[in-house]
Amino acid sequence: MQKTVFGRFVFDKAFAMLLLSGFLLGGCQSDASKLAEGIEAPAPPVAGNTSEVIGNGENEIALLLPVEADGNLSADERAVRDGAALAVNDLGGKYTRLNVVSVPLEPSQAQTVFKTALASKPVALISFLPASLSVELTAKKALPPIFNLTSSSSSQGANIYGMAVDLAAEERMAIAATVAAGKKSFVLVIEDGYPADFVGTLQKQIVSAGGSVVQILRYPADIKAAASSLAKAKSAIKNADAALISGNTAATPAVIKTIKTANPGITLIGASDWPSAAYTLPEANGALVTSFQRDNLAGVAARFGSQFGYAINNYAATSYDAVALVSGLIRANGKSALSARTLTSPKGFTGTTGIFRFNKTGKIERKAISYVVNDNTLKPLEELDQAF
Repeated sequence: MQKTVFGRFVFDKAFAMLLLSGFLLGGCQSDASKLAEGIEAPAPPVAGNTSEVIGNGENEIALLLPVEADGNLSADERAVRDGAALAVNDLGGKYTRLNVVSVPLEPSQAQTVFKTALASKPVALISFLPASLSVELTAKKALPPIFNLTSSSSSQGANIYGMAVDLAAEERMAIAATVAAGKKSFVLVIEDGYPADFVGTLQKQIVSAGGSVVQILRYPADIKAAASSLAKAKSAIKNADAALISGNTAATPAVIKTIKTANPGITLIGASDWPSAAYTLPEANGALVTSFQRDNLAGVAARFGSQFGYAINNYAATSYDAVALVSGLIRANGKSALSARTLTSPKGFTGTTGIFRFNKTGKIERKAISYVVNDNTLKPLEELDQAF
């Protein structure tokens, strides 16, 4: 389901409370060139529990996750659950606990689950929030902060804060730099499941920057099928200056290899959704990757991989940041810190997904910079920002 878009770690208590801009939410600082560590494997679907409580802190954070038709969590939802679980174990202490609740796909049943969850008076709620439910919730008063993992701007409202990584904004930076370097013809290589409006946005950005789209290629998450689907498009790949690749599964590295084999001189463009295995490929050397600042990701990623057995991704990282933000603010200043005034502070916050802040409408603004893949590492091409 596309949405846009650790063993126990003991934190120093003083460190955990340093949350406002210039300090960390999510883990030890690390060299920005280091890749996110973790065991590269897809998150396995697991049975969605009706309710699962993680931690024993005083204040409840409700995590509402949609389950598939078979009653299981998809790989994306599993990553969200695991990222949030790590954060509450890292930072929750006596202050917060996580209540993971399964949400049926049927809309009326989903609304009932949301209402029941809100009735338990959590200090915050995290979920993939449907736009229709967002409108209904916005009309209510005295809502706790709701951190929305869906990228749609229509899924926002009063006291609703978007957490999703804006991949299109990241790609816009790389597109502009690529066109400026004289590489103007693009193939868009997009994994199945990424929404059509995302693809349309990329097309518009390329044209606006002065480039052109030779062809749009879609590929499935299955490795062999992905390579096979691209083999039929060798002519388009050979005639393009650049390939913008979006994908977050094990098929993405295979796609990179296939494209570079077809056109060794093509410029590869990626964003923060690439799985970490993609950066280790010899074929990826020289790829331009725009991403949130990754200097705080490696420590959390290593613990995530150690505990859960697969590599951290954007879903896990953003849910980690949401739980870490809530837990850290309560640790520092109590529940009163979860106010719109604090959450929309122009100074922002620093987490595993870099420096971010929320504007008055709840939309997230996240700093992104350009990296180049060089000898299995991401090398920043510009100085890292320390604040907005």
